[in-house]
Amino acid sequence: MSMKAILLYFIISTFNLSFVNCIGNPFAESELPKEMPENVRMKFSENGGMAPEWHSIEISDDEILITDKKMDDDTEKKWFAKISKEDKANLYKIFVENKLDLIENDKQKEIVYDAGSEGIYIRAGNVSKNVSYGMNSPLSGRNLSRYSAVKKAIVDLEKKYITKSKQVSDNFAVINYNPQKHNFIFENAKPTKLNQSEIQKVESIVSKTIGKYNEKQINALKIKDLGKYKRQFIPVINEGGKKIVWGNYFCRANKNWKREILVVMDGGNCYFNVFVNLTKSESEKLSVNGEA
Repeated sequence: MSMKAILLYFIISTFNLSFVNCIGNPFAESELPKEMPENVRMKFSENGGMAPEWHSIEISDDEILITDKKMDDDTEKKWFAKISKEDKANLYKIFVENKLDLIENDKQKEIVYDAGSEGIYIRAGNVSKNVSYGMNSPLSGRNLSRYSAVKKAIVDLEKKYITKSKQVSDNFAVINYNPQKHNFIFENAKPTKLNQSEIQKVESIVSKTIGKYNEKQINALKIKDLGKYKRQFIPVINEGGKKIVWGNYFCRANKNWKREILVVMDGGNCYFNVFVNLTKSESEKLSVNGEA
């Protein structure tokens, strides 16, 4: 091979490598399932770096969950809404068409401290991918175009559903079932998740259960205002395949109540717990603490 041919080959190879790095390999096949699987989870999030602010939009099950924290806010706020299967499927299609799982960042040139960032995440079937974008995780060319197309679709979905959403209360905590720590509540159960719609369903069932309980009590023993109670929920799948939620309600809490189960002896109607069978849409057992 002549020197000119070698030089030309080197130039073409270098150009092709730069081209692929810039736009991503257009011939590579996405591993995302073509049909949307049941367990798909899609999310866009952004943060202010060291600044205490963030925003996220998450789509899973049949819900869209929006979390927002401004710098001047003491706590984050959350909203959720039921999302149509069609809108969810259309969003997933955009992930597949833009091959989000194949997007790769450019080579980082320097570290920018305290820089904010954003990212898009998907889990579909056995495939999961997180793509970050910001000063410390640059994107360009076709990679950036594909990322931007997916981001726009998620943000557009937020705009569509934000007016239909309900604010999520901060008076509850969902605690993952631990067979060693929580065997006094459930035996031979498997941990599971609890979405916002299911929490609303639990609250409705418990409210009706308390109504029936109060009908049989004198005034001093009635549970009057559930809005003053904090709740802990532990969801499981029992041996029979039913989804059961244990709800622990209390009007006085400690600082660890969102992480550790609060167990109180006595205390009267300030403390009660209830088992809710979500599969059957009914409560199974209500226990109200006695007085010391």
